[in-house]
Formats: sequence, C-alpha cells, structure tokens
Amino acid sequence: MSSNVQIVPFSPAYRHTFAELWVRWLKQMTGSDPEPEDQRVMDDPQAFYIASGGSIFFALIDSQPLGVVAVRKLSPQVFKFCKLVVLERGRGLGVGRRLVEACVQFSRENGGTVLMLQSLRKIVVALGMYKRMGF
Repeated sequence: MSSNVQIVPFSPAYRHTFAELWVRWLKQMTGSDPEPEDQRVMDDPQAFYIASGGSIFFALIDSQPLGVVAVRKLSPQVFKFCKLVVLERGRGLGVGRRLVEACVQFSRENGGTVLMLQSLRKIVVALGMYKRMGF
C-alpha cells in the first residue's frame, strides 16, 4: 500500500471530480450513460449525500484524485456506501480498502450500526475485497 495515498472528505473543489471519475468508470464497465437518477446525483452530490447526513471521500496521490466513494445515510443507524471507483493507476495500492475503511469509520462515528454496500456483481475484484473486509 502506498503511503502517499491520502483519503480526504468532500470539498467543493472536487465537486465535478466525483462525476468525472464515476461516469467514466460507468461507461467503461457497462458501456452506458448514467440513469436519470444517477445523473441528478452527479449534478449535485453534496445535496444527495452530505446534506442528508452522508459523506464523500476521495483518494489522492500528490493532490491528484484517483478514487472516490460515497456513503449515504438511510436512517439514524443505517448507512450505505456506493459509487466506489479507483482509477487504474491507483489499483493495487490499497486505495479501495482505504476508501471503504473511511466509510466504515464515518458510519460508526455518526451512530451507524449497519453499513450496507451497493456494487455490480460483475466487479469480481471489488466483491472479493468486500468479502475479505467482512461484508
């Protein structure tokens, strides 16, 4: 794992980066554009995740984003993380694990007792990581 990787919370400077990373990943993985609901989320992730008690975390190396994940508060004790993306240059560095760990910590610190995840079944590498992490 690279010690140069920093996990940082959302800031307005990265508002468009979230959409850029996720939409690019979606098109590469599925060949499709975002659904209308997902596009609304990408247009204003702060309103969708943060305003409702969730968060967004970015993985950076040398101030350059190479990964992102969102955590959404569903109820006072239930959170869900989703939209986990790690760019190719960040793979194998433990970036995905560190982003998920940030979601786990965030949900615990905010009263969460359940953390669910949302993932495409065809993302075998991610499913393996989730299983190793106890999901």
